[in-house]
Amino acid sequence: MKRIALFAAGALVLAACHDAGEPLAPADADLTSAAVLPSAAADFVPGRLLVRFKTGANAAQIAAAHGASIERESVLRIQLLKVPEGQEWALVNALSRNPNVEFAEPDYIYTFGVTCETGTCDAPNDTYFGYKWDLHNDGTLNNSTGAFVANTGKVDADIDWLEAYDHLGAGFNGSAVIGILDSGIRKTHQDLAGKVIREWDFFAGDADAADDYGHGTHVAGIAAGTGNDGKGVGGVAWNSNVKILSAKVCGYSGRGPFQSYGCPSSGTAEAIK
Repeated sequence: MKRIALFAAGALVLAACHDAGEPLAPADADLTSAAVLPSAAADFVPGRLLVRFKTGANAAQIAAAHGASIERESVLRIQLLKVPEGQEWALVNALSRNPNVEFAEPDYIYTFGVTCETGTCDAPNDTYFGYKWDLHNDGTLNNSTGAFVANTGKVDADIDWLEAYDHLGAGFNGSAVIGILDSGIRKTHQDLAGKVIREWDFFAGDADAADDYGHGTHVAGIAAGTGNDGKGVGGVAWNSNVKILSAKVCGYSGRGPFQSYGCPSSGTAEAIK
């Protein structure tokens, strides 16, 4: 009887130390029932999970109850958990059923199957894409007919843009708004038509932010020129859903015997603000 009383007292102490609203593990958790993928063949980091616990949950205690430990916190309250190799999927399933876990998943590894310098990738039909060695560098520049123009140095010294284009596709519809502080933008350019959604001239203090130097239009084309439209060149963000805020911060000062073109710090600061 004394042993039973001591056991009951110990159970009450443990219960008092633990928030009753925060189960360490669900009652039906079965760490052996889920299909377990061999870590050597899996497309994720062996022995690691990404888990986001609900605010206020005792993450370390819940992890320990599942035989895991917290390596460190990543971004957006996501914890990197160290788990036994070979038990990744079983623990994902068990943790996902815990009401104090928002989500749990393996630490997936994402790769591109080939590089476009060694394999075949879909390319845009822009007239002068062959000149864009910064997007795709196979060691040569080629003109609009595909004829060799010049060598460009080291193969694959680029930003792997064509790999992304091949992976996402010409119809990729992701959206973003890019702010460009420069000499203004020529909105009628064939690869920028419909891209500029708002503009202001911080140099002159009016709404006419037309490009009077050419540099801003060039930068806008590099960033967001429409791609795969059969003309010109495409930008890094090639699809039509990417828009531009144009802040003209440069202009002719009129000082000295010759007009000089420059970008005062005051206009740049105003545009950033």
